[in-house]
Amino acid sequence: MDKLEGFVNSRLYRIKGFVHPADAILFCRILQLQAEQGWRGGLAEIGVFYGRSFALLAHAAKQTGETAIGIDLFDIDGQRQYVDTVLSEEKLSEHTLLRPMSSADIKPSDVRSAVGPVRFFSVDGGHELHHLENDTVLAQQSLADHGVIAFDDFMNAQYPDLSVAVLDFLRRNSETLAPFAISKTKLYVCNISHYDFYRKAAGNFLLGGGITQEDVTLLNRQVNFFNQPIASRFVFQKLARFGMGNVASRLTPNRKREFSR
Repeated sequence: MDKLEGFVNSRLYRIKGFVHPADAILFCRILQLQAEQGWRGGLAEIGVFYGRSFALLAHAAKQTGETAIGIDLFDIDGQRQYVDTVLSEEKLSEHTLLRPMSSADIKPSDVRSAVGPVRFFSVDGGHELHHLENDTVLAQQSLADHGVIAFDDFMNAQYPDLSVAVLDFLRRNSETLAPFAISKTKLYVCNISHYDFYRKAAGNFLLGGGITQEDVTLLNRQVNFFNQPIASRFVFQKLARFGMGNVASRLTPNRKREFSR
């Protein structure tokens, strides 16, 4: 088992935060795939919160001797101390940089200077239109040629402006960027030069945990839709808190759904 997935199965869900198991495993597979290709680069996240997904990125950075940068206001009481403790306990501090600031106040050149061109950029900051208008550009201009952007809460009805901003951004950049995968909570985007590679690779991902895969269309492109039923997600997260996520994966096998449209 890959070390990143071992972390997801054993310790990730002991950390405060929000990331569905389907996305946690997708993060692992994409990051592992990049490492296997010899594609290096920094890792970045806007919206660290309590550090659950950031710790996963930091573990990937540690494996390849890179650095993960986390951008967050850290304005919740006790938040920064909690994140620092998580990174220390996971022995990740040397591979991370935390920037206590608004993403509106950091430039792509600042990100690149700190960690290099980014191979995986998680965008999970402010969910209003003006936040995404800034963060989409920040992520794109920080990205390595082989990099991936993951937009959180895409198509979440609670945050309609977020989806509008991301779709407008993709339409404006349709000649350079393309979505290749989508889950119930995130949209995964890459440079168009790497769309075929990521799309094909994602189509071969078998994630376990009862996660189904289906081909769908977004902006006239085929993307891989990954979905985990609520019951399977609940079982996985409960067992993973006790270090037994691998048991949950075996109990709920892989499935790929085929539909005639």
